[in-house]
Amino acid sequence: NDYFFESVQWRLEPEGAIVIVMTRLDENDLTGAILAADPEFEIIRLPMEYDPSRAFPTRLGFEDPRTEENELLFPERFPEEVVERDKRILGPYAYAGQFQQRPAPRGGGIIKRDYWQLWDENEAKSQGIRDGNAYPMMDFIVMSIDGAFTSKQENDASYITVWGLWDRGGAEAKSMLTQGGAKIELLDRRDTIPSLMLMWARELRVPLHGDEIVRRYDENKSEFEIRMRENWGLCECIEFAARKYNVDRVIIEAKANGITVADELKRLYKTASWTVELYNPGAVDKVARAYAVQPVFTNGQVWAPDKTWSEAVIAEAEVFPKGKH
Repeated sequence: NDYFFESVQWRLEPEGAIVIVMTRLDENDLTGAILAADPEFEIIRLPMEYDPSRAFPTRLGFEDPRTEENELLFPERFPEEVVERDKRILGPYAYAGQFQQRPAPRGGGIIKRDYWQLWDENEAKSQGIRDGNAYPMMDFIVMSIDGAFTSKQENDASYITVWGLWDRGGAEAKSMLTQGGAKIELLDRRDTIPSLMLMWARELRVPLHGDEIVRRYDENKSEFEIRMRENWGLCECIEFAARKYNVDRVIIEAKANGITVADELKRLYKTASWTVELYNPGAVDKVARAYAVQPVFTNGQVWAPDKTWSEAVIAEAEVFPKGKH
């Protein structure tokens, strides 16, 4: 990566182009590093099995001609039996990178992708909700923040997630956690079961506060509001989302950056309907905390809508604790 950024890139002629052809091997391989650093690069992904969630047309004019999920790239040369054979030999991590162009680091998988439940049209209607874009009536809504307030792309971002707790009807629980963290197997035939919904998420690389924006004489109210949002800092984004999703409580980890964010939120939004709580996990590390909530996921109690931002959260959770950030 250093060789490319410090040497190769600067040998380009004024009218030239850089073309990189490679197999994905790691989140931070050359392709991963370039995509993180330079949005001008276009990527053409050719996964062996078609993945419609990651198929996007490019400015270069290429669009994957396949339409069916898992449709093979080149069945004349790599038919299904060959692909399945290679999948068994490579294993899930190598296959994800080398065949699907979706590198996943070894050692992740505490919160697997399959553990998440899809909130879609069918599930919404089964719960009496008009469509998959609407959520059930929540009993409690919490916003969780891991604040970095930095605009540098190479640093960890600030992450905001909003979660709603509701009683989902027509469900069966397979296990539960005691207050001490022990898992108890059971068959629960209650009419409802407590469930969590990922309602909104955002990854931000912004300062604590945005710039002060003055309305121009030639712009209307809508244009001015859009320009203001583009210049928001972390505090302004938090306040907007807390208001929009009727958040009851904002939880922030009690570390250096988190304490600063909490103090600013309390100072700026004293009369808000939501409260701010600093949480100190003590000596329990992130991996132990992830394992502690794993049964809630495996029990089918965590839901997410089919949205780009929720896919980003699921992908980040999938590679924890070995992901780049």
